[in-house]
Amino acid sequence: MARWNSQTTHTDIIDFGDNSELRRELKLRRIKIAALLVAVLAVFGFGTRPAYRAFREHRIEQNLAVAKAAQVQEDWNEARNRARAVLLVRPDLDAYRIWTRALGKLGAPSTYMAVSSIFTHRGATREDLLESLQVMARQTPQALALSAYFSLPTEFRNQASFRAALVPLLIERGQIDLAEATLREVIRPTDEPRVSLELLRALCARPKPQRIAEARGIFAELIARKADPEALDALLLLGGVPGGLAPGDPLPDLPKWLNGQLKATAQHHLSGMIPATMGRPENAEAVYQAAIARFLASDPGVLGTWLIQRGQAALAASTLETPAKTQADACLSRLHALLSLKRTDELLSALGTVPDSCDMVAIELVRARLAIQTGEELSARTAWTRALNAAIYDMSRNRFVDIAREAQALGAKDAAEDAWVAAVCLGWGRLPVYSDLLPVFASLSAKDRSADLLSMFRMLLRFEPLNPELQNNAYYFGLIQG
Repeated sequence: MARWNSQTTHTDIIDFGDNSELRRELKLRRIKIAALLVAVLAVFGFGTRPAYRAFREHRIEQNLAVAKAAQVQEDWNEARNRARAVLLVRPDLDAYRIWTRALGKLGAPSTYMAVSSIFTHRGATREDLLESLQVMARQTPQALALSAYFSLPTEFRNQASFRAALVPLLIERGQIDLAEATLREVIRPTDEPRVSLELLRALCARPKPQRIAEARGIFAELIARKADPEALDALLLLGGVPGGLAPGDPLPDLPKWLNGQLKATAQHHLSGMIPATMGRPENAEAVYQAAIARFLASDPGVLGTWLIQRGQAALAASTLETPAKTQADACLSRLHALLSLKRTDELLSALGTVPDSCDMVAIELVRARLAIQTGEELSARTAWTRALNAAIYDMSRNRFVDIAREAQALGAKDAAEDAWVAAVCLGWGRLPVYSDLLPVFASLSAKDRSADLLSMFRMLLRFEPLNPELQNNAYYFGLIQG
């Protein structure tokens, strides 16, 4: 047997280098092997591509089916996630509808961008336009909703359904007469139940006896038409106005009707008990105790709020004393009960032991109310500042709007101005139109807060780009700020 050594190896290499025939043969062999490998990989790739495509389409259709099922079941988190999974892979109008609807139901910050996109989509149907407008009127800057309405074809603008969509927005702006008049102008008996509900809302916004009587008749009609979702909403509206749910015609037996409503909540059932509380005092006491026995364990916060609205703040405060130690909704409801009773010492004690899960914006608003009630101006300013700081971390909605409206209602002008600056600069939520904020702008200008004004004007221009006065102010303050 030949032995290996470096000399023989060196000789073999030299011989190989001089043998051109051997080199050619080896090169051809390598080319054949490479071609064979490429052919095998190509066959494998082309063979698996249809299978992969089929698998991917199956997953997309599966996600879309689950999203549709979740929408029916009103599981909006699941519907949003599944629809988004479809949209990440392919554009799909059905998936986009579900995703947008879920965002609206969840009150997500990105809702206004989603509804604006579907509103302007070339494939949008009448139903898409109407649903998008309804969401805009409740959750987006008011200028956006108004401009969307006026961009509709005249045929749609003159339909009661589209005018009804703007009723909540107009009521919030204080234009109750306009909301009612424009709706009555086009309303017909064949219109969808939502139109009747919005007329009822406008009537309840100015609760005079004759108007409440008409609203009660509309409620009875909704029940007769089996328009259960609208009737449930109407029940809550009537429960919030004097005489709205007084016993007698045309109201049916509300507890009996509610027992057949699968989507009725504790708030609905408590509203259904209102007629029974409006009779003899001893009967009312029995109703309150029955309500406590039924809802204290499951819905203490809702129960407490209802008792306060029925003039039973003392009963609410005593009933919620134990659950308020551990449950956020019960705690907040009890705080409002003590506030209405002006039990300052008890309220201060309760504010010092609130559960960690409590909404700190709401807690600070209670502190602000208490400070105003007791005339402690410094404590009130501190509470408003803390409320604004807490609102920064709450991205569920634009809490600065809530703080601003609360401060305005309590006459806290400085706090309201600070909240409106923060609300507008945040850039989403139920922001008022430019003209409704003119008193705020005038006050800020008098205080030489030109930087804040410039920031607000620039943000509002996103929603009212064709407003000449807003444009001029934005340019003017831009020059001032350099």
